[in-house]
Amino acid sequence: RAHHIRFSLVPAGPNVKKALDKLEKKEFDVLVGPISVTEERHRKFDFSRPYFLNHLSVALPAHAEGSKWRMLGRALWDPLSYILPILLCVILFMTLCFYFFDRNVRNRKMTFARGMMDSCWEVIIILVQGELLEDTKHTGKRILVLFWLVSSIGLLSVLIGTITSSMTIFDEKIERSHRIVRSDLEAQKVAVVKGSVSEKEALRAMALPVGVTTRSDAVNLLAKRKVFGMIDDFLLLKSLQAQGYPMRVTRFNLKNDEVAFAFRKGAQVIRRVDTTLLQMQDSGAAETVCRPYLGADAVLCLL
Repeated sequence: RAHHIRFSLVPAGPNVKKALDKLEKKEFDVLVGPISVTEERHRKFDFSRPYFLNHLSVALPAHAEGSKWRMLGRALWDPLSYILPILLCVILFMTLCFYFFDRNVRNRKMTFARGMMDSCWEVIIILVQGELLEDTKHTGKRILVLFWLVSSIGLLSVLIGTITSSMTIFDEKIERSHRIVRSDLEAQKVAVVKGSVSEKEALRAMALPVGVTTRSDAVNLLAKRKVFGMIDDFLLLKSLQAQGYPMRVTRFNLKNDEVAFAFRKGAQVIRRVDTTLLQMQDSGAAETVCRPYLGADAVLCLL
């Protein structure tokens, strides 16, 4: 509109292949969308300057509800599972020592169980209230309290360090869940749109492509976990994720790709479109348009 180009929008079809067929039949003049520039297509159509440096990526099913909290719980429980028994053993040891220190001043008719309960309560009071050396007159008890102070500081340091490392491992696990390598696709079912570049690249990666007519069908297969993943343009996958579809878009690059607008051969409007794309790039408008859909990856627009 800024360049006084009159246009009307026409539905292009359920997928890129059918849309390009309509463009070849001259049912419309320009195909706007994530059209990958390939050698085969370039022989039939003209293309604008690339407006996005794209690549084929893989989307994985979203994490199950609460799975992140379970992973975090396991990361925190691992250090606690061996530090807590050590603390209990220290408290039990102190309780026994306190019992033997005080057995001469206790009522001789008092049972062992009752004496241990009193000693345990005394240990807990000392540890909780912090009245350590002031109220502890027995030399053995003072030594035990000092031992407790030193050991508790050491255990606390170990606990903090272990939890910190566990949180780092947890973050790495979350990050790894968004990373795959080419070998992960071998013999795995992946959803692809029939006739697309994704289908060919899935076969090259030795995956088992499950061809569908539309991307909605591919997303449904992914949501139902009937396939390992979904191969498509990174741009589209990020856009679907931003719209709330349950998926994790990986940073795996299956094949570099350039996205542009497709025109009928000899179309005169290409120059105007290229000029507009350049102006959007220089003004920063392109990144503003892309950011709601791509987040930090919006810088890939109009490279």
